[in-house]
Amino acid sequence: MLGRRRRRSWIRVGATGAAEVVGGATALPQRCRKATQSSLARMTRSPRSHFLLAVALTAMLGACSTPGPQPQHQESSAPTSLAIDPSVDYRDPSAVCAAFAAAVHRLDTTVDRDPADAYQRATAYLDATSAAALASSGPMRRTPLWQEWTSHRAYIKVRVGPYAGDALPSDTADQRQAAALVAVRPVGRDGWRGPIERHTVTCVLRPAMGGWRISEYEVG
Repeated sequence: MLGRRRRRSWIRVGATGAAEVVGGATALPQRCRKATQSSLARMTRSPRSHFLLAVALTAMLGACSTPGPQPQHQESSAPTSLAIDPSVDYRDPSAVCAAFAAAVHRLDTTVDRDPADAYQRATAYLDATSAAALASSGPMRRTPLWQEWTSHRAYIKVRVGPYAGDALPSDTADQRQAAALVAVRPVGRDGWRGPIERHTVTCVLRPAMGGWRISEYEVG
């Protein structure tokens, strides 16, 4: 886009020593025209100052000219900060997946409203997109199993072991595959013990913050 052409102004000094602003000076702001004419009246009394007067007033007119449009600077959005579990080595995809698998199953019915609270805590192992999607999700349905745990004021004991299922897809330069086997058992504060259940958690991880974070997962 072409910029707006600036109207030029200059000083003319007559043989009698009178000086005036000519050219584009009529476009100057009122305060600048008054200041310029006042300076002309004071400084043109001496013919010897004509040349210096012209230089000085030309500079004055340049300072008074209305500036053109200034560039608009847009601030870049700061990256979303991600939660970090200091006990986990994010350079190890298997460790990140195992920590996530434990987190989504570790529940306490005296503290958590429903299983969704465990998933909210597990965002420390997800990348920014997955963490944002999980954070915006609503509560989970309270199943009959959850109601049973609640009646015993139970918490869930979690044990994570090595994955022994089907072969995972091959890794690539910017993607890692990992999985973990999780054994969970509800323990009631009234002495009740529920059955042990086993679940498999598979993770797809991508580089983030100098390590690996989960971009996709499946709990089965």
